[in-house]
Amino acid sequence: MARPSPGYDYILDTLGIASPYNNYIHNILAAAEQWKQRCLLADGSVFTEESLWTPENVGDLEQLIPVPESVSSHKERERQGWELKQKMKDARPELALLAAEAFWFISLYPASKDRKAAWKRQRFKELWEMVAPPIDQARNHMIDDRTLSGIQWVQQHHWWTWISLSYILRMVRLWKTEHPSVDMQDPPWEFIHWMDMNVDSSRNEIPMRNAVLYLLFPDYIEPVNYASQKS
Repeated sequence: MARPSPGYDYILDTLGIASPYNNYIHNILAAAEQWKQRCLLADGSVFTEESLWTPENVGDLEQLIPVPESVSSHKERERQGWELKQKMKDARPELALLAAEAFWFISLYPASKDRKAAWKRQRFKELWEMVAPPIDQARNHMIDDRTLSGIQWVQQHHWWTWISLSYILRMVRLWKTEHPSVDMQDPPWEFIHWMDMNVDSSRNEIPMRNAVLYLLFPDYIEPVNYASQKS
């Protein structure tokens, strides 16, 4: 992937958006690797020692997430967000923690001048602290400005949350219930084949598919979520 001109980095810095070539990328990818090892390949958690990412929990949370196509307006998104928080109050406590961790993971990739690290951190805390005390000091770096700065600008960032939550939960559920014989230490081509054959991706979900692949396999996949971003 060709490196953008210095002016590209200047523009991103002015907007408060992380560039794939600044120092923060290492923080973000280290966080993504923790999620991969602890939550995708195991049933654990990034922020606790509990088993949050179990097939049962993931499937139950998936049923509470709005259908992405139905979240079509700002007013509707606000209503669905409020309803999700209400559902979390009535659900098992671990589902609120899982929802917070799922939101945290999907927030690692998108960069936005409007929804910066502080906005992502606040949304995470709103879900997490519904049922648990603030995360301990040892894990605070996982929600600091560097880790949540974002990797790549995404179009229609207001859609990202619902589409991405729906997609990541579906992908993890299928992965954990089907137990595909894919070696995640190998180059990602076999995983990509499994993903494309089993995790249906609508047109709106393609950016999240590409983002997930980059976060899981940064040595092989470019941080490109739209064809127009290819160099």
